[in-house]
Amino acid sequence: MRLTTCGLAAAALVLGTTTANAQRAAAAAPASPLAPRPTLVSVNPLGLMFGMLSGEVDHAMSRNSSGAIAFSLWSPDGFSYASVDAKYKFLPSENGLEGFYIGPTAGFTHVGVDASELVDCTQDCAASANALTAGVELGYTWLIGVKQNFAIGTGLGAKKLFFVGEKNGNASGTIPTIKLNVGYAF
Repeated sequence: MRLTTCGLAAAALVLGTTTANAQRAAAAAPASPLAPRPTLVSVNPLGLMFGMLSGEVDHAMSRNSSGAIAFSLWSPDGFSYASVDAKYKFLPSENGLEGFYIGPTAGFTHVGVDASELVDCTQDCAASANALTAGVELGYTWLIGVKQNFAIGTGLGAKKLFFVGEKNGNASGTIPTIKLNVGYAF
């Protein structure tokens, strides 16, 4: 009986020491400077239902920052909208591309209207405006699935338009931005 108790105590000591060493080794290992899935490509599926193509390519620069290129194209009857934006995202959770983010945006936007498709015009009914933009966006991205590679992203923001050339019509100087994307991280 005494031999069994001593054997169990020795086994517990050996297992405890091995487990403690493994935990210390795992804690001492440096964290990867990049996210496990550093690139995310996403599109807005609801926009597609309304004839709008919009998406984003996002790449982790470190565990708490990423850079993205976003685009939108929409051309319903008599109206056209196109934009491209560069984005910087600060992610305080340091989970790479996943989690809450906030950051600035900068880009270019083109808006055009051709009312001749909507009403009978006797003169030129078309107008367009080009603008450089600067804005801010905040949002949240979830990476889900067994491999954490399916993404759902949301975001809200605003961008100020700095018109290039003559400002046509009653175009607003500031526009809201809304994002609801699904995508794949790799």
